[in-house]
Amino acid sequence: MVVIVDTREQEPYEWEFPAVQVECAKLDTGDYSVQGFEHLVAVERKDIDDYVNTIIRHRGRFGNEMRRMHAMREVGGDCHIVVEASVRNVLMHDYKSAVAPNTVLSATAGIMWVYGVPVWFAGDRPGGARITLLLLERFWRMRKRMARARHKARNESG
Repeated sequence: MVVIVDTREQEPYEWEFPAVQVECAKLDTGDYSVQGFEHLVAVERKDIDDYVNTIIRHRGRFGNEMRRMHAMREVGGDCHIVVEASVRNVLMHDYKSAVAPNTVLSATAGIMWVYGVPVWFAGDRPGGARITLLLLERFWRMRKRMARARHKARNESG
């Protein structure tokens, strides 16, 4: 599997698995995708400060990204937001912004309800890297199974 990392990603994850290759390219949506499926799968990575700032202060720009992710999901794609923090970090106000924890959680619920985009609180950066890779790998394996099934059906009808 080839993971595509957006060229604008400032702190890209590094994975040391032989089956995972990493390449950099500009992505229209998200920070991570799978080569050949950039139009269908995206993972947006956020540390807690960036996440809070983005969902509260930059709702317009972030709303555009959420609409793109929603559109990808509507055509069978898979998009996620991975936050390198826990819900406990939010509740304990372990971020720089003065925004109240309940406001952050309410905005998070809005992302999931309005756009259908799951938000994963990964606990920390290593957890974020692990969840991101698992999500991308799950999508890639599902697409490979679907392609094999279509190929088998064509051969049997043939």
